[in-house]
Amino acid sequence: MDPFFLIFLIVCGLAAFTDFLIYKIPNEIIAFLFTLFFISFFMKAGFDWQVLKTPLMVFGISLFVCFVLYAVKMLGAGDAKLIAVVSLWVTDYNPLLFFILMTFFGGILGLLYLKLHDYIDTVRFFLIKKLSNIAFIKGYLKEKTQTPARDLKNKSKVTLPYGVAVFAGVLLMLKFY
Repeated sequence: MDPFFLIFLIVCGLAAFTDFLIYKIPNEIIAFLFTLFFISFFMKAGFDWQVLKTPLMVFGISLFVCFVLYAVKMLGAGDAKLIAVVSLWVTDYNPLLFFILMTFFGGILGLLYLKLHDYIDTVRFFLIKKLSNIAFIKGYLKEKTQTPARDLKNKSKVTLPYGVAVFAGVLLMLKFY
């Protein structure tokens, strides 16, 4: 496997984990994945701009769609940015399959959160408490350490860490290749 893609998988997993813990994907992760894609691309393909058209087109379309979903409050900003950046990486595989698998897993994630939100919050808060002593993680954890999965005012609204669905979509897509 390509070492750049392996780094991408690890960092994408980190984004999913931080999204699960605090419902936030740090911009540093998004910027790193974006930069890493172009470093990887130019090391493999050189400066062949014709080959870059497809990834940029998929990126642009997914960024636009995610921006619309963010504008109507169906998707978080970090999730939208992560989906757009991941779309750059999956163009060598099958972007449509990735989007289908990500959406499918997002539906499963939504059902799990509707049924098990209290248990999931217990696990999240336990992990946050255990990880809060690590200096590297402490800065990200102090912002939203006690945000529950379920909105207390609107009982039917559940916050989903869609970064988990994005990462699962990438992993499941790789099973087909």
